[in-house]
Amino acid sequence: VEVLIAHDQLAEAERICSDWVLESPDSTTPRWLLSEVYRHRRDWVGARKQLEAVVSLAPMSVTAHLRLGDIARRQRRYTEAKGRYERSLDIAGRYVESAYCGLASMALELDQTEEAREYADTVSYTHLRAHETVLDLVCRLLLETKKKLQTQLDTYVSPLSLRHPS
Repeated sequence: VEVLIAHDQLAEAERICSDWVLESPDSTTPRWLLSEVYRHRRDWVGARKQLEAVVSLAPMSVTAHLRLGDIARRQRRYTEAKGRYERSLDIAGRYVESAYCGLASMALELDQTEEAREYADTVSYTHLRAHETVLDLVCRLLLETKKKLQTQLDTYVSPLSLRHPS
């Protein structure tokens, strides 16, 4: 199925996964793969439905929570996205860089520069570059924004320092 998805044979991949879901309704694998088919089609409703089924079957699935966070962020449902990213952090610990990347991206989209900086500071350069894809170039933006924020903070002159001495 993954090969079919990679070769953009999404109709065939969907048919196989749908049959597999019917045969094994309590298995997370066919639902995960079906969500990938929908994600590649940018069918966020279909992808979300399958990922929510994965979470109901496997509530501790960090990757399902991360994907649901990404989908909610793409749909500008920021409260839900934040909850999903935070849930993935609760499950996997504080070192889930993908969740931090998502939280930082969301903060940037909401013009919450300080929060974006705090989240981005926890994301390594290697992680940012590893996740640079055609579908989601946010990590590259984060890297550039992180550098700009640091430059702005380093060169910022406080209004108090501009006063004349009395």
